[in-house]
Amino acid sequence: MLGRASPGILLSVVRRGVSEEQIAVLRAGLLDVARAGTWDPEGAAGLVDVALRRWLTFERRSRPNKRSPELHVLDLRRGLEQQYGSNLYLEPGWLTHVAKRFGEYLLTAGPEPER
Repeated sequence: MLGRASPGILLSVVRRGVSEEQIAVLRAGLLDVARAGTWDPEGAAGLVDVALRRWLTFERRSRPNKRSPELHVLDLRRGLEQQYGSNLYLEPGWLTHVAKRFGEYLLTAGPEPER
């Protein structure tokens, strides 16, 4: 599971023009970010899948005049909170930290957003 993106990610974003190779590179990069933060690799894999899906489908959820890097990262945090927000074992603010770290990486390495 750590080396390949889940089929759900591939189905939702390959149609958008992001290739499987690009997804694999982004996924590997996000796993490296997670490892650098000394996060559990197994737990990070689930975060990476959610983060990639949310990041690559941002344009669908946002208005054209409301697209900025800050709002993109905020949307990423919201997606992580929707998926993991009810987990009582997470430290407060941890998902915000994860979204910021993932967002920093994706802003520099990710595919160009559609305009």
